[in-house]
Amino acid sequence: VYGGGALRPNGGALGGAQGQRRQGAPGAPGAPAGAAQSLAGTVVGNESDPNWREQKISIPSDMVGCIIGRGGTKINEIRRLSGSRISIAKTAHDETGERMFVISGLPENNEKALFLLYNQLESEKERRVQSVQEEQAAAAQQQQQQAEGAAGEA
Repeated sequence: VYGGGALRPNGGALGGAQGQRRQGAPGAPGAPAGAAQSLAGTVVGNESDPNWREQKISIPSDMVGCIIGRGGTKINEIRRLSGSRISIAKTAHDETGERMFVISGLPENNEKALFLLYNQLESEKERRVQSVQEEQAAAAQQQQQQAEGAAGEA
């Protein structure tokens, strides 16, 4: 569960040294010049690749919007930068209210996707904490002004 702890992985494989870069993948030896630019936004590899992995994580429903972003901009950026497929369940998968994210791709791409997802969640968490702190400070200032006003009337 995310919200102070970590996301809950539900299977899949995440080993940094598990997969090898496929010949012809962007940045791989023998890849044509400019392959990274021409493949931007496309998934690297496919299900028939022996290194293909699927990783499932649960994310609280109230945090899903910050990952998707307005019009899907954030999730599309994560897909593009990582080279992984990312699908998101439309509804919560159990009574916890969490939604399942399925990340599919080569291990190094999935690791990048997870890193980007975690960063997005951390940014949102920090933004929410700051927002609460600002609201509390404004309420305290308002109470102080009211107390000063009442003292001035007495």
